[in-house]
Amino acid sequence: MRMKTPYGHNVYAMAAEYPSAAVLYEAAKRVRDAGFRRWDVYSPFPIHGMDEAMGLGKSWLSGWFCSAEFLDF
Repeated sequence: MRMKTPYGHNVYAMAAEYPSAAVLYEAAKRVRDAGFRRWDVYSPFPIHGMDEAMGLGKSWLSGWFCSAEFLDF
């Protein structure tokens, strides 16, 4: 999905500001449902459930660190 400006140029980034964490959470679900795959959310504090709202899977880092701890690295 390629977005274009009215002048025909490619859009590489967009930004928005939301009044609350709840509104940001709902916006993230809408972006995910719209089919965007490479995007991020920034917040000054963690928002519970944001990974699910963004459609992210479980991180492989937790398994890596558990393995390293088990092998005593």
